Amino acid sequence: MHVRCLNNLAAAYLKVERYKESQETCQKVLEKEPENVKALFRYGKVLAIRGDLSEAVKHLQKALELNPDERAIQVELQKAQKKKDRVEKEEREMYRRMVSNPPKSTGRAENPRHSLWKRLIQGPVPYLAVAAVVGIAGIAIAYYWTQT
Repeated sequence: MHVRCLNNLAAAYLKVERYKESQETCQKVLEKEPENVKALFRYGKVLAIRGDLSEAVKHLQKALELNPDERAIQVELQKAQKKKDRVEKEEREMYRRMVSNPPKSTGRAENPRHSLWKRLIQGPVPYLAVAAVVGIAGIAIAYYWTQT
């Protein structure tokens, strides 16, 4: 009787989207009855929702072995397996892109003097040079006016 109540409580938690509580309740049922098909089904469903797809598939497969004619288990197992396959494919694709696209290089080492000049020309040096020329010109003009 206690197991039935826990199983119903797990179903209620699942229905109101309290997945952590549903998972914990299913675990209690499975501790007492490891081959309880309803608990295995609900536990697998909750695990799939929470993202633990490998464990979800494992529990749903066990539930299907115990009750091979149950259509709901078959459907949930297919959904979990498809989701697991899709996630694994996306991960493989991401890792492939990370490994296969190394940074492009020109094939020659960059001359450190060249990069220094490049930084100086693009930085404050042109402005300082113009300021120096204007200053020197101002001094020259002032000297010229004071001499005449």
